[in-house]
Amino acid sequence: MFLFCTDTTDTDIHALIQTRRSIRKYKQEEISLVILKQICDDARFTPSPGNLQPWEFLIIHGRESTNNVFDHLEWLGGAPENGKTPVAYVVLLMSKKYSDEWSCLAGLGACGQNILLSAWSYGIGSCWIGSINNQKTLKKILKIPERLNIFSIIALGYPAEKPIVEESADSIRPYRDASGKMHIPKKPLEDILHINHYESKE
Repeated sequence: MFLFCTDTTDTDIHALIQTRRSIRKYKQEEISLVILKQICDDARFTPSPGNLQPWEFLIIHGRESTNNVFDHLEWLGGAPENGKTPVAYVVLLMSKKYSDEWSCLAGLGACGQNILLSAWSYGIGSCWIGSINNQKTLKKILKIPERLNIFSIIALGYPAEKPIVEESADSIRPYRDASGKMHIPKKPLEDILHINHYESKE
């Protein structure tokens, strides 16, 4: 079964979840700051342990600012070429005092997912990035206070590629084919779903 990443204004949550793909090539069309703020507003409604809300959001937009972030990121399959780089980022920040709390880390993960889905509801592609070169230097560039850590960075832009998701019980590593198209293998549901009791799939 193949699902293609397509533009969508469908508010159906299943469509948003199943058509969202990680995008690594972007059109150079600016994203409205109003939309970027709305994406962060959606993210702040994420559930968190004890309602601690251990996150803050830093929007990065404008070519000079996005270049500063781009230079500190590592990308699966190689960085986007010039003319296909992200046009905005949301830097997901976490209070250091919660950095050892598993439940807060889980909450930040859920918060990131809300950002991805909110962005996709506008037809905006995203890539969730945790590989940051020299976080200390990037924090200084972005004037992030010492009390906060960068949990992850979410790249944003209107898609300039359409990754293909395909079921695979073998390799799950994403890859680009000879034409440069990204393929995203997903484990079949029947291999990972159990009902009432665990059933060995081997």
